[in-house]
Amino acid sequence: MNARTYSALVRGDDGGLEVRRFATREDAAAAESSREITPERKGGRDYTTGEVAKQIGISQRTIIRRCDKGEIPFKDQGTSGQARRMISSHTLRLIKTHGLRGLARMIQAGLL
Repeated sequence: MNARTYSALVRGDDGGLEVRRFATREDAAAAESSREITPERKGGRDYTTGEVAKQIGISQRTIIRRCDKGEIPFKDQGTSGQARRMISSHTLRLIKTHGLRGLARMIQAGLL
């Protein structure tokens, strides 16, 4: 007879998310609720939309579109004639860890 286990999405040793199994529902809930967003580090550099796109392997146009929709936080450092969206290293780290959809969900939930 198989013992019942409970799953929780938790932060792994590498900073990514993974599913782990627990013996009780309470243990699973406690582990999942302790999942946290990595705090922003001071002094990190900002990246252009092109640099972010290259690092995560999607088009620059997709990054720009997501910025314009409010799905990626950015600082506008352009002149009045040309936009220059700069994305913090913290935001880039969150995209690499949680993906673009995960980042959008965090923003909708008010976590960022």
